Amino acid sequence: MKRLTRLSLTQKLLGAIGLPLLLAFIALGLIVNTQLNNAIPPMLEDTSARQVDARANEIGRWIEGYRTLLSGLAKDERLAESVPVEEHLDWLASRHPGDATIESFYFADASGDTVTHTGARADISSRGYFQELIVDGTTDRLLADPVLSLVSGLPTAIIAEAIFDEAGNRVGLLGITLSMEAVSEITSAIDVGEGSYGYMVDSGGMVVAHPDPDLRMNLNVTEADQAGFQGANALGQRILSGEPGIGQVVSPFGGNVTMVWSPIRGTGGWALAAAIPSNVFTAVSTNLLFSLLIVGAVILLLLLVIVGFTARKALAPIKQTAQAMADIAQGKGDLTRRLTAHSMMKWASSPYSSTASSSACSGPCRKCAGTPVPSFPAPATWPTAPRSSPRARSRPPPTCRKPRHPWRRFTPPSRTPPRHPSRPTDWPPMPPGLPSAAMRP
Repeated sequence: MKRLTRLSLTQKLLGAIGLPLLLAFIALGLIVNTQLNNAIPPMLEDTSARQVDARANEIGRWIEGYRTLLSGLAKDERLAESVPVEEHLDWLASRHPGDATIESFYFADASGDTVTHTGARADISSRGYFQELIVDGTTDRLLADPVLSLVSGLPTAIIAEAIFDEAGNRVGLLGITLSMEAVSEITSAIDVGEGSYGYMVDSGGMVVAHPDPDLRMNLNVTEADQAGFQGANALGQRILSGEPGIGQVVSPFGGNVTMVWSPIRGTGGWALAAAIPSNVFTAVSTNLLFSLLIVGAVILLLLLVIVGFTARKALAPIKQTAQAMADIAQGKGDLTRRLTAHSMMKWASSPYSSTASSSACSGPCRKCAGTPVPSFPAPATWPTAPRSSPRARSRPPPTCRKPRHPWRRFTPPSRTPPRHPSRPTDWPPMPPGLPSAAMRP
Protein backbone atom coordinates (compact mmCIF):
# COMPACT_ATOMS: atom_id res chain seq x y z
CA MET A 1 0.00 0.00 0.00
CA LYS A 2 2.86 2.39 0.74
CA ARG A 3 4.23 1.83 -2.74
CA LEU A 4 0.84 2.60 -4.23
CA THR A 5 0.64 5.89 -2.34
CA ARG A 6 3.98 6.90 -3.81
CA LEU A 7 2.68 6.51 -7.34
CA SER A 8 1.50 9.56 -9.21
CA LEU A 9 -2.08 9.97 -10.34
CA THR A 10 -1.08 9.29 -13.94
CA GLN A 11 0.67 6.06 -12.99
CA LYS A 12 -2.34 4.91 -11.00
CA LEU A 13 -4.62 5.67 -13.95
CA LEU A 14 -2.36 3.72 -16.31
CA GLY A 15 -2.31 0.79 -13.92
CA ALA A 16 -6.08 0.85 -13.49
CA ILE A 17 -6.55 0.69 -17.27
CA GLY A 18 -3.54 -1.37 -18.34
CA LEU A 19 -3.77 -4.26 -15.88
CA PRO A 20 -7.39 -5.23 -16.74
CA LEU A 21 -6.58 -5.01 -20.44
CA LEU A 22 -3.49 -7.17 -19.98
CA LEU A 23 -5.47 -9.79 -18.06
CA ALA A 24 -8.18 -9.69 -20.72
CA PHE A 25 -5.62 -10.31 -23.50
CA ILE A 26 -4.05 -13.18 -21.55
CA ALA A 27 -7.45 -14.79 -20.94
CA LEU A 28 -8.35 -14.34 -24.62
CA GLY A 29 -5.07 -15.96 -25.67
CA LEU A 30 -5.63 -18.96 -23.40
CA ILE A 31 -9.17 -19.42 -24.70
CA VAL A 32 -8.04 -19.17 -28.32
CA ASN A 33 -5.16 -21.58 -27.71
CA THR A 34 -7.46 -24.13 -26.09
CA GLN A 35 -10.01 -23.90 -28.87
CA LEU A 36 -7.37 -24.23 -31.58
CA ASN A 37 -5.70 -27.21 -29.91
CA ASN A 38 -9.08 -28.93 -29.76
CA ALA A 39 -10.05 -28.15 -33.36
CA ILE A 40 -6.85 -28.16 -35.46
CA PRO A 41 -5.31 -31.61 -34.63
CA PRO A 42 -8.41 -33.59 -35.73
CA MET A 43 -8.57 -31.45 -38.86
CA LEU A 44 -4.92 -32.15 -39.70
CA GLU A 45 -5.36 -35.85 -39.01
CA ASP A 46 -8.29 -35.99 -41.41
CA THR A 47 -6.33 -34.05 -44.04
CA SER A 48 -3.33 -36.36 -43.62
CA ALA A 49 -5.48 -39.47 -43.94
CA ARG A 50 -7.05 -38.13 -47.13
CA GLN A 51 -3.66 -37.29 -48.63
CA VAL A 52 -2.16 -40.69 -47.78
CA ASP A 53 -5.20 -42.49 -49.17
CA ALA A 54 -4.98 -40.49 -52.41
CA ARG A 55 -1.28 -41.34 -52.82
CA ALA A 56 -1.97 -45.01 -52.08
CA ASN A 57 -4.62 -45.09 -54.79
CA GLU A 58 -2.16 -43.44 -57.17
CA ILE A 59 0.42 -46.19 -56.54
CA GLY A 60 -2.28 -48.83 -56.94
CA ARG A 61 -3.33 -47.44 -60.33
CA TRP A 62 0.32 -47.20 -61.39
CA ILE A 63 0.95 -50.88 -60.63
CA GLU A 64 -2.37 -51.98 -62.12
CA GLY A 65 -1.41 -50.35 -65.42
CA TYR A 66 1.68 -52.54 -65.75
CA ARG A 67 -0.27 -55.64 -64.75
CA THR A 68 -2.81 -54.96 -67.48
CA LEU A 69 0.00 -54.49 -70.01
CA LEU A 70 1.66 -57.76 -69.02
CA SER A 71 -1.64 -59.67 -69.05
CA GLY A 72 -2.26 -58.66 -72.65
CA LEU A 73 1.24 -59.65 -73.80
CA ALA A 74 1.08 -63.04 -72.05
CA LYS A 75 -1.80 -64.14 -74.29
CA ASP A 76 0.44 -64.27 -77.38
CA GLU A 77 0.42 -67.88 -78.70
CA ARG A 78 4.08 -67.74 -79.77
CA LEU A 79 5.14 -67.79 -76.12
CA ALA A 80 3.49 -71.23 -75.67
CA GLU A 81 5.63 -72.87 -78.38
CA SER A 82 8.16 -75.48 -77.21
CA VAL A 83 11.31 -73.72 -78.39
CA PRO A 84 14.50 -72.63 -76.62
CA VAL A 85 14.06 -69.47 -74.59
CA GLU A 86 16.56 -67.52 -76.71
CA GLU A 87 14.11 -67.83 -79.61
CA HIS A 88 11.91 -65.30 -77.80
CA LEU A 89 14.64 -62.65 -77.58
CA ASP A 90 13.49 -60.70 -80.64
CA TRP A 91 9.89 -60.87 -79.47
CA LEU A 92 10.85 -59.49 -76.03
CA ALA A 93 12.97 -56.69 -77.51
CA SER A 94 10.18 -55.60 -79.86
CA ARG A 95 7.54 -55.70 -77.13
CA HIS A 96 9.50 -53.73 -74.55
CA PRO A 97 7.59 -50.44 -74.05
CA GLY A 98 10.78 -48.41 -73.58
CA ASP A 99 9.79 -47.31 -70.10
CA ALA A 100 12.76 -46.60 -67.82
CA THR A 101 10.72 -47.87 -64.87
CA ILE A 102 10.80 -51.39 -66.39
CA GLU A 103 14.27 -52.56 -65.48
CA SER A 104 13.90 -55.89 -67.27
CA PHE A 105 11.35 -57.67 -69.43
CA TYR A 106 11.87 -61.45 -69.47
CA PHE A 107 10.48 -64.89 -70.34
CA ALA A 108 11.01 -68.12 -68.35
CA ASP A 109 10.10 -71.64 -69.41
CA ALA A 110 8.76 -74.41 -67.18
CA SER A 111 12.26 -75.31 -65.95
CA GLY A 112 13.10 -71.77 -64.83
CA ASP A 113 15.48 -70.96 -67.69
CA THR A 114 15.11 -67.21 -68.28
CA VAL A 115 16.04 -64.69 -70.98
CA THR A 116 15.57 -60.90 -70.77
CA HIS A 117 14.93 -58.35 -73.51
CA THR A 118 18.63 -57.45 -73.41
CA GLY A 119 19.72 -61.09 -73.94
CA ALA A 120 20.79 -61.75 -70.33
CA ARG A 121 20.28 -65.31 -69.06
CA ALA A 122 19.30 -66.45 -65.54
CA ASP A 123 17.72 -69.29 -63.59
CA ILE A 124 14.70 -68.33 -61.43
CA SER A 125 13.49 -71.80 -60.55
CA SER A 126 14.22 -71.19 -56.86
CA ARG A 127 12.32 -67.93 -56.65
CA GLY A 128 9.15 -67.94 -54.61
CA TYR A 129 6.95 -66.41 -57.27
CA PHE A 130 8.11 -69.07 -59.79
CA GLN A 131 7.09 -71.78 -57.34
CA GLU A 132 3.64 -70.25 -56.91
CA LEU A 133 2.99 -69.69 -60.63
CA ILE A 134 4.57 -72.77 -62.27
CA VAL A 135 5.35 -75.46 -59.69
CA ASP A 136 2.44 -75.11 -57.26
CA GLY A 137 0.06 -73.38 -59.64
CA THR A 138 -1.73 -71.57 -56.81
CA THR A 139 -2.22 -68.39 -58.83
CA ASP A 140 -2.13 -67.18 -62.42
CA ARG A 141 -0.68 -63.72 -61.79
CA LEU A 142 1.02 -62.08 -58.86
CA LEU A 143 2.92 -59.09 -57.61
CA ALA A 144 5.99 -60.20 -55.70
CA ASP A 145 7.36 -58.24 -52.78
CA PRO A 146 10.27 -55.98 -53.77
CA VAL A 147 13.82 -57.27 -53.59
CA LEU A 148 17.18 -55.67 -54.25
CA SER A 149 18.01 -55.76 -57.93
CA LEU A 150 21.24 -57.53 -58.93
CA VAL A 151 21.66 -55.01 -61.75
CA SER A 152 20.98 -51.63 -60.11
CA GLY A 153 21.08 -52.53 -56.42
CA LEU A 154 17.77 -50.72 -55.88
CA PRO A 155 14.49 -52.20 -54.64
CA THR A 156 12.52 -53.70 -57.50
CA ALA A 157 9.12 -55.38 -57.66
CA ILE A 158 8.27 -58.25 -59.97
CA ILE A 159 4.97 -58.62 -61.81
CA ALA A 160 4.58 -62.06 -63.41
CA GLU A 161 1.88 -63.77 -65.47
CA ALA A 162 1.59 -67.52 -66.17
CA ILE A 163 1.59 -68.74 -69.79
CA PHE A 164 -0.71 -71.61 -70.82
CA ASP A 165 -0.66 -73.83 -73.90
CA GLU A 166 -3.72 -74.99 -75.82
CA ALA A 167 -4.23 -77.85 -73.35
CA GLY A 168 -4.19 -75.48 -70.38
CA ASN A 169 -0.81 -76.56 -69.07
CA ARG A 170 1.57 -74.04 -67.53
CA VAL A 171 4.54 -73.79 -69.87
CA GLY A 172 6.26 -70.71 -68.51
CA LEU A 173 5.81 -67.16 -67.33
CA LEU A 174 6.23 -63.62 -68.58
CA GLY A 175 7.44 -61.01 -66.13
CA ILE A 176 8.67 -57.45 -65.70
CA THR A 177 10.86 -55.95 -63.03
CA LEU A 178 9.69 -52.52 -61.83
CA SER A 179 12.03 -50.09 -60.12
CA MET A 180 10.67 -48.64 -56.89
CA GLU A 181 12.25 -45.25 -57.60
CA ALA A 182 8.95 -44.07 -59.09
CA VAL A 183 7.19 -45.15 -55.90
CA SER A 184 9.75 -43.22 -53.85
CA GLU A 185 8.93 -40.11 -55.86
CA ILE A 186 5.24 -40.56 -55.10
CA THR A 187 5.84 -41.10 -51.39
CA SER A 188 8.17 -38.09 -51.20
CA ALA A 189 5.31 -35.91 -52.49
CA ILE A 190 3.49 -36.45 -49.19
CA ASP A 191 3.81 -33.22 -47.24
CA VAL A 192 1.60 -32.70 -44.22
CA GLY A 193 3.90 -30.30 -42.38
CA GLU A 194 7.48 -29.54 -41.54
CA GLY A 195 9.38 -32.75 -40.78
CA SER A 196 6.74 -35.10 -42.20
CA TYR A 197 7.59 -37.79 -44.78
CA GLY A 198 6.03 -40.80 -46.48
CA TYR A 199 7.18 -44.39 -46.79
CA MET A 200 5.87 -47.67 -48.20
CA VAL A 201 6.03 -51.21 -46.83
CA ASP A 202 5.39 -54.53 -48.56
CA SER A 203 3.18 -57.37 -47.37
CA GLY A 204 5.89 -58.55 -44.95
CA GLY A 205 6.40 -55.15 -43.34
CA MET A 206 9.72 -54.41 -45.06
CA VAL A 207 10.28 -50.73 -45.80
CA VAL A 208 10.54 -50.44 -49.59
CA ALA A 209 10.41 -46.67 -50.16
CA HIS A 210 11.77 -44.17 -47.62
CA PRO A 211 13.53 -40.77 -47.74
CA ASP A 212 16.49 -42.32 -45.92
CA PRO A 213 18.25 -44.78 -48.29
CA ASP A 214 19.82 -46.60 -45.34
CA LEU A 215 16.38 -47.73 -44.14
CA ARG A 216 15.24 -49.14 -47.48
CA MET A 217 15.09 -52.93 -47.40
CA ASN A 218 16.79 -52.81 -43.97
CA LEU A 219 13.94 -51.92 -41.60
CA ASN A 220 10.84 -53.97 -40.89
CA VAL A 221 7.98 -52.11 -39.23
CA THR A 222 7.07 -55.18 -37.18
CA GLU A 223 10.56 -55.15 -35.65
CA ALA A 224 11.13 -51.40 -35.40
CA ASP A 225 11.29 -51.43 -31.60
CA GLN A 226 14.81 -52.80 -31.87
CA ALA A 227 15.73 -49.76 -33.99
CA GLY A 228 14.59 -47.37 -31.24
CA PHE A 229 11.01 -46.69 -32.37
CA GLN A 230 9.04 -47.36 -29.20
CA GLY A 231 5.62 -48.89 -29.85
CA ALA A 232 6.38 -49.54 -33.54
CA ASN A 233 6.02 -53.35 -33.40
CA ALA A 234 2.36 -53.24 -32.41
CA LEU A 235 1.76 -50.40 -34.82
CA GLY A 236 3.40 -52.39 -37.64
CA GLN A 237 0.93 -55.23 -37.12
CA ARG A 238 -1.91 -52.75 -37.47
CA ILE A 239 -0.40 -51.39 -40.70
CA LEU A 240 -0.29 -54.90 -42.21
CA SER A 241 -3.90 -55.62 -41.22
CA GLY A 242 -5.18 -54.07 -44.45
CA GLU A 243 -7.19 -51.31 -42.77
CA PRO A 244 -6.39 -47.59 -42.68
CA GLY A 245 -5.62 -46.06 -39.31
CA ILE A 246 -3.71 -43.59 -37.15
CA GLY A 247 -1.26 -44.33 -34.33
CA GLN A 248 1.66 -42.88 -32.43
CA VAL A 249 5.22 -44.01 -31.75
CA VAL A 250 8.22 -42.45 -30.04
CA SER A 251 11.03 -41.69 -32.47
CA PRO A 252 14.67 -42.33 -31.48
CA PHE A 253 15.44 -38.88 -32.86
CA GLY A 254 13.25 -37.33 -30.17
CA GLY A 255 9.58 -36.50 -29.88
CA ASN A 256 6.32 -38.28 -30.59
CA VAL A 257 5.47 -39.18 -34.17
CA THR A 258 1.96 -39.74 -35.51
CA MET A 259 1.66 -42.48 -38.13
CA VAL A 260 -1.12 -42.32 -40.72
CA TRP A 261 -1.41 -45.26 -43.13
CA SER A 262 -3.63 -46.63 -45.87
CA PRO A 263 -3.48 -49.98 -47.75
CA ILE A 264 -2.59 -50.03 -51.45
CA ARG A 265 -5.41 -51.82 -53.24
CA GLY A 266 -4.54 -54.70 -55.56
CA THR A 267 -1.07 -55.29 -54.13
CA GLY A 268 -1.81 -58.07 -51.67
CA GLY A 269 -0.84 -56.28 -48.46
CA TRP A 270 1.31 -53.29 -49.40
CA ALA A 271 0.66 -50.11 -47.43
CA LEU A 272 1.58 -46.46 -47.69
CA ALA A 273 2.21 -44.50 -44.49
CA ALA A 274 3.14 -40.99 -43.44
CA ALA A 275 5.15 -40.04 -40.35
CA ILE A 276 4.11 -36.67 -38.90
CA PRO A 277 5.86 -35.06 -35.90
CA SER A 278 3.41 -34.19 -33.16
CA ASN A 279 4.53 -30.56 -33.09
CA VAL A 280 3.02 -30.15 -36.57
CA PHE A 281 -0.44 -30.48 -35.04
CA THR A 282 0.24 -27.68 -32.55
CA ALA A 283 2.42 -25.48 -34.78
CA VAL A 284 -0.59 -23.80 -36.40
CA SER A 285 -2.22 -22.91 -33.09
CA THR A 286 1.13 -21.83 -31.61
CA ASN A 287 1.91 -19.53 -34.53
CA LEU A 288 -1.57 -18.05 -34.46
CA LEU A 289 -1.41 -17.52 -30.70
CA PHE A 290 2.00 -15.85 -31.04
CA SER A 291 0.61 -13.52 -33.70
CA LEU A 292 -2.35 -12.66 -31.48
CA LEU A 293 -0.04 -11.92 -28.56
CA ILE A 294 2.08 -9.58 -30.67
CA VAL A 295 -0.98 -7.74 -31.96
CA GLY A 296 -2.43 -7.54 -28.44
CA ALA A 297 0.84 -6.21 -27.02
CA VAL A 298 1.04 -3.52 -29.70
CA ILE A 299 -2.59 -2.49 -29.12
CA LEU A 300 -2.08 -2.43 -25.34
CA LEU A 301 1.07 -0.31 -25.71
CA LEU A 302 -0.71 2.16 -27.98
CA LEU A 303 -3.63 2.41 -25.56
CA LEU A 304 -1.30 3.04 -22.64
CA VAL A 305 0.55 5.74 -24.56
CA ILE A 306 -2.71 7.46 -25.52
CA VAL A 307 -4.12 7.18 -21.99
CA GLY A 308 -0.86 8.42 -20.46
CA PHE A 309 -0.65 11.42 -22.76
CA THR A 310 -4.31 12.30 -22.21
CA ALA A 311 -4.02 11.85 -18.45
CA ARG A 312 -0.99 14.12 -18.22
CA LYS A 313 -2.81 16.84 -20.12
CA ALA A 314 -6.03 16.46 -18.13
CA LEU A 315 -4.38 16.20 -14.71
CA ALA A 316 -1.86 19.02 -15.15
CA PRO A 317 -4.21 21.76 -13.73
CA ILE A 318 -5.12 19.49 -10.82
CA LYS A 319 -1.47 18.92 -10.00
CA GLN A 320 -0.78 22.65 -10.20
CA THR A 321 -3.72 23.45 -7.93
CA ALA A 322 -2.72 20.74 -5.47
CA GLN A 323 0.81 22.09 -5.35
CA ALA A 324 -0.48 25.62 -4.73
CA MET A 325 -2.78 24.40 -1.95
CA ALA A 326 0.11 22.47 -0.39
CA ASP A 327 2.24 25.62 -0.43
CA ILE A 328 -0.55 27.60 1.25
CA ALA A 329 -1.00 24.91 3.88
CA GLN A 330 2.72 25.02 4.66
CA GLY A 331 2.70 28.82 4.87
CA LYS A 332 4.76 29.23 1.74
CA GLY A 333 1.91 30.18 -0.55
CA ASP A 334 1.09 33.54 -2.04
CA LEU A 335 -2.58 34.47 -1.88
CA THR A 336 -2.11 36.93 -4.72
CA ARG A 337 -0.78 34.21 -7.01
CA ARG A 338 -2.77 33.52 -10.15
CA LEU A 339 -3.23 30.06 -11.65
CA THR A 340 -3.00 29.87 -15.41
CA ALA A 341 -5.98 28.23 -17.13
CA HIS A 342 -4.70 25.64 -19.62
CA SER A 343 -8.13 24.56 -20.82
CA MET A 344 -10.54 26.19 -23.23
CA MET A 345 -13.54 24.87 -21.35
CA LYS A 346 -16.20 27.31 -20.16
CA TRP A 347 -15.73 26.54 -16.49
CA ALA A 348 -12.13 27.73 -16.68
CA SER A 349 -13.29 31.24 -17.66
CA SER A 350 -16.45 31.37 -15.56
CA PRO A 351 -16.64 33.65 -12.50
CA TYR A 352 -17.08 30.57 -10.31
CA SER A 353 -13.74 29.03 -11.19
CA SER A 354 -10.78 29.38 -8.87
CA THR A 355 -8.80 31.36 -11.44
CA ALA A 356 -11.55 33.90 -12.10
CA SER A 357 -12.36 34.30 -8.41
CA SER A 358 -8.77 34.89 -7.47
CA SER A 359 -8.37 37.38 -10.32
CA ALA A 360 -11.51 39.30 -9.34
CA CYS A 361 -10.77 39.43 -5.64
CA SER A 362 -7.06 40.10 -5.70
CA GLY A 363 -7.46 43.82 -6.45
CA PRO A 364 -10.50 44.85 -4.35
CA CYS A 365 -9.22 42.99 -1.30
CA ARG A 366 -6.14 45.18 -1.19
CA LYS A 367 -8.19 48.37 -1.76
CA CYS A 368 -10.76 47.57 0.89
CA ALA A 369 -8.28 46.48 3.49
CA GLY A 370 -8.32 49.90 5.29
CA THR A 371 -11.95 50.94 4.66
CA PRO A 372 -14.19 51.00 7.79
CA VAL A 373 -17.23 48.78 7.79
CA PRO A 374 -20.52 50.80 7.61
CA SER A 375 -23.05 50.43 10.45
CA PHE A 376 -26.70 49.56 9.89
CA PRO A 377 -29.75 50.26 12.15
CA ALA A 378 -31.04 47.58 14.43
CA PRO A 379 -33.61 45.16 13.04
CA ALA A 380 -36.29 46.51 15.41
CA THR A 381 -36.31 49.87 13.62
CA TRP A 382 -36.80 48.35 10.18
CA PRO A 383 -40.19 49.17 8.53
CA THR A 384 -42.63 46.35 8.44
CA ALA A 385 -44.83 45.44 5.50
CA PRO A 386 -48.63 45.28 5.90
CA ARG A 387 -49.88 41.90 6.89
CA SER A 388 -52.71 41.86 4.39
CA SER A 389 -53.59 43.67 1.20
CA PRO A 390 -57.02 44.28 -0.34
CA ARG A 391 -58.07 41.69 -2.81
CA ALA A 392 -58.59 42.74 -6.38
CA ARG A 393 -62.01 42.25 -7.86
CA SER A 394 -62.20 39.23 -10.01
CA ARG A 395 -64.14 39.30 -13.21
CA PRO A 396 -65.99 36.27 -14.36
CA PRO A 397 -64.52 34.75 -17.46
CA PRO A 398 -66.25 35.63 -20.66
CA THR A 399 -68.66 33.02 -21.89
CA CYS A 400 -69.43 32.02 -25.42
CA ARG A 401 -72.94 33.21 -26.24
CA LYS A 402 -74.80 31.27 -28.91
CA PRO A 403 -76.79 33.23 -31.49
CA ARG A 404 -80.53 33.09 -31.25
CA HIS A 405 -80.96 31.96 -34.82
CA PRO A 406 -78.54 29.28 -35.98
CA TRP A 407 -76.82 29.75 -39.27
CA ARG A 408 -78.82 28.46 -42.19
CA ARG A 409 -77.31 27.68 -45.49
CA PHE A 410 -79.41 28.17 -48.62
CA THR A 411 -78.70 28.41 -52.31
CA PRO A 412 -80.33 31.32 -54.21
CA PRO A 413 -82.29 30.28 -57.30
CA SER A 414 -80.55 30.68 -60.63
CA ARG A 415 -82.03 33.17 -63.08
CA THR A 416 -80.19 31.81 -66.13
CA PRO A 417 -82.28 29.55 -68.36
CA PRO A 418 -80.84 26.11 -69.10
CA ARG A 419 -78.94 25.73 -72.32
CA HIS A 420 -80.56 22.44 -73.21
CA PRO A 421 -84.11 22.45 -71.80
CA SER A 422 -85.87 19.18 -71.47
CA ARG A 423 -89.03 20.66 -72.98
CA PRO A 424 -89.70 23.54 -75.44
CA THR A 425 -89.88 27.02 -74.04
CA ASP A 426 -92.94 29.20 -74.66
CA TRP A 427 -91.56 32.41 -76.03
CA PRO A 428 -93.68 35.60 -75.84
CA PRO A 429 -95.04 37.03 -79.11
CA MET A 430 -92.66 39.24 -81.04
CA PRO A 431 -93.56 42.84 -81.85
CA PRO A 432 -94.32 43.63 -85.49
CA GLY A 433 -91.37 44.43 -87.66
CA LEU A 434 -89.02 41.96 -86.00
CA PRO A 435 -87.89 38.65 -87.54
CA SER A 436 -90.31 35.77 -87.55
CA ALA A 437 -90.37 32.99 -85.00
CA ALA A 438 -88.34 30.77 -87.32
CA MET A 439 -85.41 33.12 -86.89
CA ARG A 440 -85.46 32.78 -83.15
CA PRO A 441 -82.65 30.95 -81.64
